[in-house]
Amino acid sequence: MDTSDDQPPIEQDAEPGLAEETTFADEGVAPDGTGGPRGNLALGILAGIGAAVAGVLVWAGVTLSSGREFVGISVLTGLAVGYLMRRVSGRTGVGTRLGAALITAAACIAGTVMAVVAITSKTYKVGYVDLLRHFMYSETFTIVRKRPGLTLVVYAAAVVVAFLSAGPQKPKPSRAVAAPPEPVETVEPVEPAEPE
Repeated sequence: MDTSDDQPPIEQDAEPGLAEETTFADEGVAPDGTGGPRGNLALGILAGIGAAVAGVLVWAGVTLSSGREFVGISVLTGLAVGYLMRRVSGRTGVGTRLGAALITAAACIAGTVMAVVAITSKTYKVGYVDLLRHFMYSETFTIVRKRPGLTLVVYAAAVVVAFLSAGPQKPKPSRAVAAPPEPVETVEPVEPAEPE
């Protein structure tokens, strides 16, 4: 086989004609969560807490501006918490997943409090920050317990989403590109010799 100097050689996969362009290791986390690049677990936890705080603030802001609570934000918060914990820590073990679930559960409780304060503030035209300062935080679990059943189901879904998104993910199929065609050698036909 003759290779020309203008084309670099391409390593081929098990399937002929395909060259691998990306691998799962390029994504930053090993498929089983044990190998590959590993970050810092403490930074992963901080990233998860940061995502939870951001989610609660968005939840409170949307509730304050609209006067209605959108509990679906809790699911997006859980997704962000789990994803960031997995990506930053580089770990996908049960501990990381349980941490993401607990942080999300705390975010659901905090979001509920912030939303109740926002709705009360808007309804009674009282300053939001003043109401937060005088809120009876001992009543937090009473408020959460009195939520409608569907709201609690959405919170449970948020916790499950956080748990799953912090876990190992299926590797993306590699984007394979077709290898350039091999040069074909042309063979001149040999004419049979004429009998003498």
